[in-house]
Amino acid sequence: MKARMLKKFIAPVLLLSTIATIGIGVINTTKIVAQARDWDDYDDWYDDDRYEDFDDKVEYRGNISITNTTTHKGTIGVIISIPNGIKVDDVDIDFEPHNGIEETVLGKNIVIYGLRPGTTYNNLILTIEGFNDTEYKFNITPFTTPGSSEGSNNGSINRPNFPEFPSNPGLIPNNKPETFPELQQYLAKVYDNIFNRKVDKGGLDYWTGKLSSKDIDLEDFFKNLLIEPEFNEVAPTVEDKIRKIYEGVFQRKPDEEGFKFWIERYKQELMDEGNEREALEEIIDQMTDGKEFREINYKLGLL
Repeated sequence: MKARMLKKFIAPVLLLSTIATIGIGVINTTKIVAQARDWDDYDDWYDDDRYEDFDDKVEYRGNISITNTTTHKGTIGVIISIPNGIKVDDVDIDFEPHNGIEETVLGKNIVIYGLRPGTTYNNLILTIEGFNDTEYKFNITPFTTPGSSEGSNNGSINRPNFPEFPSNPGLIPNNKPETFPELQQYLAKVYDNIFNRKVDKGGLDYWTGKLSSKDIDLEDFFKNLLIEPEFNEVAPTVEDKIRKIYEGVFQRKPDEEGFKFWIERYKQELMDEGNEREALEEIIDQMTDGKEFREINYKLGLL
Protein backbone atom coordinates (compact mmCIF):
# COMPACT_ATOMS: atom_id res chain seq x y z
CA MET A 1 0.00 0.00 0.00
CA LYS A 2 1.38 3.40 -0.88
CA ALA A 3 2.56 5.70 1.94
CA ARG A 4 0.04 8.35 0.92
CA MET A 5 -2.81 5.87 1.18
CA LEU A 6 -1.56 4.64 4.58
CA LYS A 7 -1.63 8.17 5.96
CA LYS A 8 -5.20 8.66 4.81
CA PHE A 9 -6.29 5.37 6.32
CA ILE A 10 -4.67 5.73 9.73
CA ALA A 11 -7.13 8.32 11.16
CA PRO A 12 -10.27 6.13 10.94
CA VAL A 13 -8.30 3.12 12.22
CA LEU A 14 -7.21 5.07 15.31
CA LEU A 15 -10.77 6.27 15.84
CA LEU A 16 -12.13 2.72 15.68
CA SER A 17 -9.43 1.57 18.09
CA THR A 18 -10.43 4.29 20.56
CA ILE A 19 -14.09 3.28 20.39
CA ALA A 20 -13.19 -0.37 20.91
CA THR A 21 -11.26 0.38 24.10
CA ILE A 22 -13.95 2.51 25.76
CA GLY A 23 -16.70 -0.06 25.26
CA ILE A 24 -20.36 0.05 24.29
CA GLY A 25 -22.49 2.51 26.21
CA VAL A 26 -19.59 4.53 27.66
CA ILE A 27 -17.80 7.36 25.94
CA ASN A 28 -14.50 9.03 26.64
CA THR A 29 -13.90 12.30 28.45
CA THR A 30 -13.87 15.56 26.51
CA LYS A 31 -11.88 15.02 23.35
CA ILE A 32 -12.00 16.16 19.73
CA VAL A 33 -11.22 13.74 16.94
CA ALA A 34 -11.67 13.78 13.19
CA GLN A 35 -14.37 11.66 11.66
CA ALA A 36 -15.58 11.05 8.12
CA ARG A 37 -18.97 12.50 7.24
CA ASP A 38 -20.08 9.22 5.71
CA TRP A 39 -18.49 5.81 6.25
CA ASP A 40 -19.47 4.90 2.68
CA ASP A 41 -16.69 7.29 1.63
CA TYR A 42 -14.26 4.46 2.39
CA ASP A 43 -15.80 2.48 -0.46
CA ASP A 44 -15.26 5.45 -2.76
CA TRP A 45 -11.62 5.52 -1.74
CA TYR A 46 -11.08 1.85 -2.46
CA ASP A 47 -13.02 2.01 -5.73
CA ASP A 48 -11.75 5.32 -7.06
CA ASP A 49 -8.35 5.61 -5.37
CA ARG A 50 -9.55 8.74 -3.61
CA TYR A 51 -10.83 9.75 -0.21
CA GLU A 52 -12.79 12.77 0.95
CA ASP A 53 -11.22 14.93 3.63
CA PHE A 54 -12.39 14.46 7.19
CA ASP A 55 -14.75 17.40 7.62
CA ASP A 56 -16.77 16.61 10.78
CA LYS A 57 -15.53 16.82 14.33
CA VAL A 58 -16.75 14.69 17.22
CA GLU A 59 -16.45 16.27 20.63
CA TYR A 60 -16.91 14.01 23.64
CA ARG A 61 -18.40 15.98 26.51
CA GLY A 62 -18.67 13.40 29.32
CA ASN A 63 -21.92 13.12 31.31
CA ILE A 64 -25.22 14.97 31.04
CA SER A 65 -28.23 14.53 33.32
CA ILE A 66 -31.98 14.72 32.80
CA THR A 67 -33.65 17.80 34.29
CA ASN A 68 -37.20 16.50 34.60
CA THR A 69 -39.65 13.76 33.65
CA THR A 70 -42.74 14.25 31.51
CA THR A 71 -44.95 12.53 28.98
CA HIS A 72 -44.82 13.14 25.25
CA LYS A 73 -47.14 11.70 22.61
CA GLY A 74 -48.72 9.54 25.29
CA THR A 75 -45.46 7.96 26.41
CA ILE A 76 -43.04 8.47 29.28
CA GLY A 77 -40.28 10.96 28.54
CA VAL A 78 -37.38 12.79 30.12
CA ILE A 79 -36.11 16.30 29.51
CA ILE A 80 -32.49 17.33 28.97
CA SER A 81 -31.54 21.00 28.71
CA ILE A 82 -29.49 21.84 25.63
CA PRO A 83 -26.01 22.85 26.85
CA ASN A 84 -25.09 26.49 26.42
CA GLY A 85 -23.25 27.35 23.23
CA ILE A 86 -24.65 24.48 21.14
CA LYS A 87 -27.01 25.27 18.28
CA VAL A 88 -28.83 22.04 17.52
CA ASP A 89 -29.33 20.79 13.99
CA ASP A 90 -30.35 17.24 14.96
CA VAL A 91 -30.25 14.82 17.91
CA ASP A 92 -29.94 11.06 18.21
CA ILE A 93 -29.85 8.42 20.96
CA ASP A 94 -27.40 5.51 20.73
CA PHE A 95 -27.44 2.08 22.44
CA GLU A 96 -31.22 2.02 22.88
CA PRO A 97 -32.16 -1.04 24.99
CA HIS A 98 -35.52 -1.50 23.23
CA ASN A 99 -37.48 -0.29 20.22
CA GLY A 100 -39.67 2.76 20.45
CA ILE A 101 -37.27 5.28 21.99
CA GLU A 102 -37.50 8.59 20.14
CA GLU A 103 -35.99 12.02 20.60
CA THR A 104 -37.00 15.54 19.60
CA VAL A 105 -35.96 19.15 20.16
CA LEU A 106 -38.50 21.47 21.76
CA GLY A 107 -37.23 24.98 22.36
CA LYS A 108 -34.14 24.87 24.55
CA ASN A 109 -34.72 21.28 25.56
CA ILE A 110 -34.32 17.76 24.21
CA VAL A 111 -37.10 15.30 24.99
CA ILE A 112 -36.42 11.56 24.97
CA TYR A 113 -39.68 9.64 24.94
CA GLY A 114 -41.11 6.20 24.26
CA LEU A 115 -39.54 5.02 27.54
CA ARG A 116 -40.92 2.16 29.63
CA PRO A 117 -42.31 2.76 33.13
CA GLY A 118 -40.26 1.71 36.15
CA THR A 119 -37.18 1.08 34.01
CA THR A 120 -33.58 2.08 34.71
CA TYR A 121 -31.62 3.33 31.70
CA ASN A 122 -27.86 3.01 32.15
CA ASN A 123 -26.09 3.21 28.80
CA LEU A 124 -27.83 5.82 26.67
CA ILE A 125 -25.60 8.14 24.68
CA LEU A 126 -26.90 11.45 23.38
CA THR A 127 -25.49 12.81 20.12
CA ILE A 128 -26.19 16.43 19.26
CA GLU A 129 -25.37 17.56 15.73
CA GLY A 130 -24.49 21.25 15.68
CA PHE A 131 -24.67 23.76 12.84
CA ASN A 132 -20.86 24.02 12.98
CA ASP A 133 -20.22 20.52 11.57
CA THR A 134 -19.48 19.21 15.05
CA GLU A 135 -21.13 16.30 16.83
CA TYR A 136 -21.32 16.53 20.61
CA LYS A 137 -21.58 13.22 22.45
CA PHE A 138 -22.74 12.83 26.05
CA ASN A 139 -23.17 9.88 28.41
CA ILE A 140 -26.66 10.30 29.88
CA THR A 141 -26.43 9.84 33.64
CA PRO A 142 -28.44 6.70 34.60
CA PHE A 143 -32.05 7.40 35.52
CA THR A 144 -35.19 5.42 36.38
CA THR A 145 -38.56 6.27 34.89
CA PRO A 146 -41.61 6.69 37.17
CA GLY A 147 -44.32 4.05 37.47
CA SER A 148 -44.27 0.29 37.73
CA SER A 149 -42.70 -2.03 35.21
CA GLU A 150 -45.42 -4.60 35.85
CA GLY A 151 -47.63 -5.19 32.83
CA SER A 152 -45.37 -3.26 30.48
CA ASN A 153 -44.74 -6.37 28.42
CA ASN A 154 -48.41 -6.95 27.69
CA GLY A 155 -49.06 -3.48 26.37
CA SER A 156 -50.52 -1.85 29.50
CA ILE A 157 -48.65 1.19 30.80
CA ASN A 158 -48.89 2.47 34.35
CA ARG A 159 -49.06 6.21 33.65
CA PRO A 160 -47.09 8.45 36.01
CA ASN A 161 -48.83 11.45 37.54
CA PHE A 162 -47.32 14.35 35.61
CA PRO A 163 -48.68 16.51 32.80
CA GLU A 164 -48.39 15.82 29.08
CA PHE A 165 -45.41 17.55 27.50
CA PRO A 166 -46.85 20.32 25.33
CA SER A 167 -46.53 20.13 21.56
CA ASN A 168 -44.96 23.57 21.46
CA PRO A 169 -41.29 24.52 21.60
CA GLY A 170 -41.31 26.47 24.86
CA LEU A 171 -42.30 23.96 27.57
CA ILE A 172 -45.24 26.27 28.28
CA PRO A 173 -48.48 24.76 29.71
CA ASN A 174 -51.70 25.31 27.76
CA ASN A 175 -49.82 26.73 24.78
CA LYS A 176 -50.84 30.33 25.53
CA PRO A 177 -49.83 32.69 22.70
CA GLU A 178 -48.56 35.39 25.07
CA THR A 179 -45.92 32.97 26.36
CA PHE A 180 -44.06 33.21 23.02
CA PRO A 181 -42.87 36.83 23.01
CA GLU A 182 -40.07 36.41 20.43
CA LEU A 183 -42.40 34.66 17.99
CA GLN A 184 -45.06 37.33 18.47
CA GLN A 185 -42.52 40.10 17.93
CA TYR A 186 -41.37 38.43 14.72
CA LEU A 187 -44.93 38.03 13.41
CA ALA A 188 -45.81 41.61 14.33
CA LYS A 189 -42.85 42.83 12.30
CA VAL A 190 -43.88 40.59 9.38
CA TYR A 191 -47.24 42.39 9.23
CA ASP A 192 -45.56 45.75 9.59
CA ASN A 193 -43.10 45.02 6.76
CA ILE A 194 -45.58 43.39 4.39
CA PHE A 195 -48.92 45.10 5.07
CA ASN A 196 -47.63 48.40 6.51
CA ARG A 197 -49.87 48.03 9.54
CA LYS A 198 -50.06 46.52 12.99
CA VAL A 199 -51.44 43.00 13.22
CA ASP A 200 -54.72 42.65 15.11
CA LYS A 201 -54.53 40.63 18.34
CA GLY A 202 -56.84 37.92 17.05
CA GLY A 203 -54.67 37.28 14.01
CA LEU A 204 -51.48 37.43 16.05
CA ASP A 205 -52.77 34.89 18.58
CA TYR A 206 -54.10 32.64 15.80
CA TRP A 207 -50.78 32.42 13.93
CA THR A 208 -48.76 32.18 17.14
CA GLY A 209 -50.86 29.21 18.20
CA LYS A 210 -50.60 27.52 14.81
CA LEU A 211 -46.82 27.94 14.63
CA SER A 212 -45.98 27.16 18.24
CA SER A 213 -48.06 23.97 18.18
CA LYS A 214 -46.42 23.08 14.86
CA ASP A 215 -49.72 22.77 13.03
CA ILE A 216 -47.95 24.69 10.26
CA ASP A 217 -44.34 25.73 9.74
CA LEU A 218 -43.02 29.23 9.15
CA GLU A 219 -42.57 28.62 5.43
CA ASP A 220 -46.26 27.75 5.02
CA PHE A 221 -47.22 30.78 7.09
CA PHE A 222 -45.67 33.02 4.44
CA LYS A 223 -47.37 31.09 1.66
CA ASN A 224 -50.70 31.67 3.38
CA LEU A 225 -50.14 35.42 3.22
CA LEU A 226 -50.14 35.23 -0.59
CA ILE A 227 -53.83 34.34 -0.68
CA GLU A 228 -54.79 37.49 1.25
CA PRO A 229 -56.39 40.07 -1.08
CA GLU A 230 -54.56 42.67 1.00
CA PHE A 231 -51.22 41.33 -0.25
CA ASN A 232 -52.04 42.16 -3.87
CA GLU A 233 -53.21 45.61 -2.79
CA VAL A 234 -49.96 46.51 -1.03
CA ALA A 235 -47.75 44.69 -3.59
CA PRO A 236 -49.26 45.19 -7.07
CA THR A 237 -46.01 44.77 -9.04
CA VAL A 238 -43.53 41.91 -9.23
CA GLU A 239 -40.87 44.10 -7.61
CA ASP A 240 -43.24 44.96 -4.78
CA LYS A 241 -44.07 41.31 -4.15
CA ILE A 242 -40.45 40.16 -4.05
CA ARG A 243 -39.41 43.03 -1.80
CA LYS A 244 -42.32 42.46 0.60
CA ILE A 245 -41.68 38.72 0.87
CA TYR A 246 -37.96 39.26 1.46
CA GLU A 247 -38.53 41.93 4.10
CA GLY A 248 -41.14 39.74 5.76
CA VAL A 249 -38.95 36.65 5.93
CA PHE A 250 -35.59 38.22 6.80
CA GLN A 251 -36.90 41.47 8.31
CA ARG A 252 -34.48 43.65 6.42
CA LYS A 253 -34.23 45.19 2.96
CA PRO A 254 -32.50 43.11 0.26
CA ASP A 255 -29.28 44.39 -1.22
CA GLU A 256 -29.45 45.47 -4.87
CA GLU A 257 -27.67 42.41 -6.24
CA GLY A 258 -29.80 40.00 -4.24
CA PHE A 259 -32.98 41.83 -5.21
CA LYS A 260 -32.16 41.52 -8.91
CA PHE A 261 -31.39 37.83 -8.41
CA TRP A 262 -34.82 37.12 -6.91
CA ILE A 263 -36.59 39.12 -9.61
CA GLU A 264 -34.91 36.97 -12.28
CA ARG A 265 -35.67 33.80 -10.31
CA TYR A 266 -39.34 34.80 -10.15
CA LYS A 267 -39.50 35.45 -13.88
CA GLN A 268 -38.00 32.02 -14.55
CA GLU A 269 -40.41 30.32 -12.15
CA LEU A 270 -43.35 32.15 -13.73
CA MET A 271 -42.34 30.76 -17.13
CA ASP A 272 -42.03 27.26 -15.65
CA GLU A 273 -45.21 27.32 -13.56
CA GLY A 274 -47.39 29.56 -15.71
CA ASN A 275 -49.06 30.81 -12.54
CA GLU A 276 -48.15 33.80 -10.39
CA ARG A 277 -49.11 32.22 -7.07
CA GLU A 278 -47.16 29.02 -7.72
CA ALA A 279 -44.16 31.04 -8.90
CA LEU A 280 -44.19 33.08 -5.68
CA GLU A 281 -44.49 29.88 -3.63
CA GLU A 282 -41.40 28.57 -5.39
CA ILE A 283 -39.58 31.79 -4.47
CA ILE A 284 -40.57 31.33 -0.83
CA ASP A 285 -39.32 27.71 -0.98
CA GLN A 286 -35.96 28.91 -2.24
CA MET A 287 -35.67 31.88 0.14
CA THR A 288 -36.38 29.66 3.13
CA ASP A 289 -33.99 26.90 2.08
CA GLY A 290 -30.85 28.13 3.77
CA LYS A 291 -28.88 28.57 6.96
CA GLU A 292 -30.22 32.05 7.76
CA PHE A 293 -33.83 30.86 7.74
CA ARG A 294 -32.92 27.85 9.93
CA GLU A 295 -31.31 30.28 12.36
CA ILE A 296 -34.53 32.30 12.44
CA ASN A 297 -36.53 29.15 13.19
CA TYR A 298 -34.04 28.18 15.90
CA LYS A 299 -34.23 31.62 17.54
CA LEU A 300 -38.04 31.47 17.54
CA GLY A 301 -38.06 27.91 18.93
CA LEU A 302 -39.66 26.47 15.78
CA LEU A 303 -36.82 24.27 14.50
